Amino acid sequence: DRHPHFEALKAVLSSGRPIPVKLDVLAQLESRYSAARAWIDRTSRTFLKKNCTSSLLEVLLPCTRHAFASATPSNASPSSARLEGLIRAGEELPVDVPQLAQLKNVLQQSKWVSEAEAKLSLEVLNVEMLKSLLKQGSYLPPSKVVEAVTTKGRSLLNAALEWEQKAKVALKQKPPHPPQFFEKLLEAGRGISVQLPTAQTISHCLDRANKWNQEALHVQNSDRHPHFEALKAVLSSGRPIPVKLDVLAQLESRYSAARAWIDRTSRTFLKKNCTSSLLEVLLPCTRHAFASATPSNAS
Repeated sequence: DRHPHFEALKAVLSSGRPIPVKLDVLAQLESRYSAARAWIDRTSRTFLKKNCTSSLLEVLLPCTRHAFASATPSNASPSSARLEGLIRAGEELPVDVPQLAQLKNVLQQSKWVSEAEAKLSLEVLNVEMLKSLLKQGSYLPPSKVVEAVTTKGRSLLNAALEWEQKAKVALKQKPPHPPQFFEKLLEAGRGISVQLPTAQTISHCLDRANKWNQEALHVQNSDRHPHFEALKAVLSSGRPIPVKLDVLAQLESRYSAARAWIDRTSRTFLKKNCTSSLLEVLLPCTRHAFASATPSNAS
């Protein structure tokens, strides 16, 4: 059911030709052999320079791009279309030629390397694309060319993953890092030609920190003391920012002092479990209403 192997067919013909008796099958086998030999010769002219000492099979075995190119007539790998044409012709042969499987390997490797090099040069390459590319490469037959591109891709992936891990840890750091730390981290990330999702998060946090600092400085440097609720709102928006805010501690100190005074005043004017707020109690009211809200029922 299977086609005869080329070398086995060659051996059969070599032993049959000298026999001085007509062999009916000989002509059929010669035809098969001639077709296979013609395909091998055509493939050799594609891959081998004139007077090249390497065999076609040796050239088609996994090799470096330099060695592969130096063996071809044009010093460049043949196009995928030409390889596909040779493979289709080889698949139609009535003989199993070992070079065919190697040609298929070369085609697979060539296509993957071309795709990989194109993607590795993209500015929009992301981690998932890189992982998928490396996974595809892992299924290819071994080759120094594939190995070189895989090493480059894996190095890029590792750099991206390490940067992402460092950035995520930095954003959770308590107390938080100063803006300068994150700016240096972003600078390092720009040297990695892979999209880094956490880089956008850090940039957003730095923008929030800059806007908050401007607002906080306005509150701090105002000629008038900030309103308690306004100060509370500024602090509420600043606390979640995972970047060190120098003014935050000073405003927290102001807020704590005001909060302590309000608590102390509340204990003075409000009964335990009183449902009224201190501000409501301190608003102008009748002496009776005022007294009913105080612990001693008297102002």
